[in-house]
Amino acid sequence: MAAQPIRVMLVEDHVVVRRGLAALLASLGNFLVVAEAADGEESIRIFDEAQPSLIVMDLSMPRLNGIEATRRLKQARPDVHILILSMHEDEAFVAQALMVGAQGYVVKQSTSEELRLAMETVARGGVFISAAVARPIVDEYIRQAQTDHGVRVSAPTSREIEVLQLIAEGHTTEEIAALLNISPHTAQHHRTNLKRKLEARSNADLIKIAIERKLIPTEVKLTFSDSHSE
Repeated sequence: MAAQPIRVMLVEDHVVVRRGLAALLASLGNFLVVAEAADGEESIRIFDEAQPSLIVMDLSMPRLNGIEATRRLKQARPDVHILILSMHEDEAFVAQALMVGAQGYVVKQSTSEELRLAMETVARGGVFISAAVARPIVDEYIRQAQTDHGVRVSAPTSREIEVLQLIAEGHTTEEIAALLNISPHTAQHHRTNLKRKLEARSNADLIKIAIERKLIPTEVKLTFSDSHSE
């Protein structure tokens, strides 16, 4: 009897890339794409209905990036297997993905054969890291992730990271509150905490530090003013 195909959810904000992946998986035969999501929020919303056994997750997406989506999905469904498929080769992103529960990390420059092997490995419960990013310094980064020049620092919470990405996307405090279903006062409180924890003087400074420390896996354009973003 032939093995049942692996049920896959694709989470990728670029439609062309997502459809290309779906077509590739269909040609391989042992994968069944049961759902597609354009961002992390949507992947969480449709997960229960789709019931995938494997999620292929991009990192750089609007509203809720792949790191935070992975964290929330693994907290709600610890048995789900998640493979990160990203353009980023920076070890910091690999470390973050593993720390929140992803079991694999493949770069988009990989061959279709490497992607197939990664998906099969992760779906079986194994761990797969692309050769391009599998370097020993990942372990060292995890050890030092909470340390700044040898001094323990207070790391942003998961909710604060969500707020941080929305700030980077140019949303006002009121817009952030509406998107996250929290009060404007709470949204402002998160903004204030972020500035304190990251020692930022302004919103532009806040986003610059976040990008430098690889806290948000996205290419952010700083097109907002401090007054508008407050």
